Amino acid sequence: MDFRGRAGRSEYWIFHVAGMLALLCLSLLGSVFPGPFTGWLGRGLAACLLLPSLAVSVRRMHDTGRSGWGVLLPALPLAAWLAVSSLAGGPGLLVLLPLLLQVIGTTLFMIMAAQRGEDHANSFGPALSWQAR
Repeated sequence: MDFRGRAGRSEYWIFHVAGMLALLCLSLLGSVFPGPFTGWLGRGLAACLLLPSLAVSVRRMHDTGRSGWGVLLPALPLAAWLAVSSLAGGPGLLVLLPLLLQVIGTTLFMIMAAQRGEDHANSFGPALSWQAR
């Protein structure tokens, strides 16, 4: 698990699709065989995938020439939502604004992750071969 360097689109998307398929399989297994074991197994897999997911996302941002801090873009509205909901004292229209911002932030991050990486070396490492893009 390395936060340095660059990750091509294929590495990024294959990692995330494989992780989502594994979580989906565990979810289906949990619906066929309900019980606490499958729930804990799914939570454990999600926890195990968290740091590698962040690492490949940071490297993906590096490949596009952006700072790895861009992976926090979808999380910022979540923090705002927690702050607003605690101040507002309950659900309301003001609470929906951070949710909308989270959808926008997630969409922007997905657009950045889908963009082609830089063809030349950048401050995060050498250019990837054309197969890795």
